[in-house]
Amino acid sequence: LASEYAVLQELTRSFPRGFLPRVFFLGTSWCRSDEGSPFALKCFLGEWFEGYHEFHLTRRGDADGISIKVWDAHSGNPLLKVEESRLLYRLAALILTNYYDPRSFRQIYPWRHAAGDFIVMRRKTGLKVRLITARGYFPLVTMAGADPSDRWIPLVHFFLNQSLHMRLDRLDGTGELAWASADSLQGVISGFLAGWRQKATKDPELPQPAEVLEVLKRFTVDEWLAFAPLVLDNGFEEPEELEFLESKLEE
Repeated sequence: LASEYAVLQELTRSFPRGFLPRVFFLGTSWCRSDEGSPFALKCFLGEWFEGYHEFHLTRRGDADGISIKVWDAHSGNPLLKVEESRLLYRLAALILTNYYDPRSFRQIYPWRHAAGDFIVMRRKTGLKVRLITARGYFPLVTMAGADPSDRWIPLVHFFLNQSLHMRLDRLDGTGELAWASADSLQGVISGFLAGWRQKATKDPELPQPAEVLEVLKRFTVDEWLAFAPLVLDNGFEEPEELEFLESKLEE
């Protein structure tokens, strides 16, 4: 808890975009168990995102269709339309890319849809998405050299890891592992590029989004399939998740 509090503090200072909750106070309260043994209870006070709700993949009534259900009981737990789902994935990918550091390769990780880490507000004007926590902020890949070309491998690693995990969830939050439909990738890719465009606008030394996209398009299917197991090895997967993701790589 203390580590998570420190990460949230750091990211709120370094990236004042409002995608993560602000935290205000961390403290310890000494309590006693029923048997009388003392124990420390750590708590922190943080910002609550009013009007936002958890969401998860769910099965539709028509055959094997998969949709996103928003856990908003006041609105009847609505299912998102295809274009809304695509926008949700776009905004989630933009948030993660916003916090990616292109020089140290640090990123928010781990995160999971099944844990309800992302939340959504659904309004007539569109969707808003927030990330409720940041459990860690560190590089999944390190490069020894200072050459700017060394940035490409961590960046491609970040993109592929994000693309895989954006599609991973558990049905209704606690059920079997589930895989979002392929059109979700349109949202993931556009969100990644939009987030990178914001970075490149502020830092002219970074490659432009068109250059990043061109590099990604140079990879063949076989090259992606060869790279993906390396990404999964760095991803702290649970055995069940790892087996599930490996079974989906051909898709």
